[in-house]
Amino acid sequence: MTAHNDLSSIFQAYLDHLDGTRDAPDLSSLAAEERIEVEHHFAVLRSSFRVLADQPDLIDDPVFHALGFDREDEDIEVSGPKLRLARERLGLDFAEVIRRARNAGAHLTVQDLFRLERASSSPIPQTDATALVAALHSNLAELETVAGQLSVLRQFMQSTEFDDTVRRWCETHAADFVTTVRRAKSGLLAANFRGKEHARFTDLNVLLDALLSSFTHDHPSL
Repeated sequence: MTAHNDLSSIFQAYLDHLDGTRDAPDLSSLAAEERIEVEHHFAVLRSSFRVLADQPDLIDDPVFHALGFDREDEDIEVSGPKLRLARERLGLDFAEVIRRARNAGAHLTVQDLFRLERASSSPIPQTDATALVAALHSNLAELETVAGQLSVLRQFMQSTEFDDTVRRWCETHAADFVTTVRRAKSGLLAANFRGKEHARFTDLNVLLDALLSSFTHDHPSL
């Protein structure tokens, strides 16, 4: 199987080709099954570029958004029921979905997919979400959990209120924002406090403040 970085380079090269800045990538080194899948993704991108040839910037391309490329380095909430429905609609088993997803650059296992489908909603890296979209011939909107279906805790972790609180703390303590966000989210998810299903944002902000304070005490320089 072709390495994740190599596949990423191939897709980027094809996007550059569609944009007129380089020749189409050579697929001769790919195995037959990989080449068929890559060419399928190329066809989707190619048809979209034909329609949107007058668009000046790829960031405005709906295919770019549908595949999740505009959300690089984000964790994306994937709905378990939506994921299962997309898989069953294609008549695929877990192993085949993972084979396709890994060919598209995912780092998921069959066990990961089983866990994702059983959960109501789970955050996964954008690269894995994009690979699942490709594997299931879907788009991100068909797999992503909408805000109203998220728990209050997950809504809070995706809110500007959460980001603003963490950002202020990072500015005060000269800490890295991305690292602190990940630590804070892990701490909030681990805090199995009573009544969290009925918690309000104000309650969660108090808990977040306490977590950030503990970071200061345990790791003064983070």
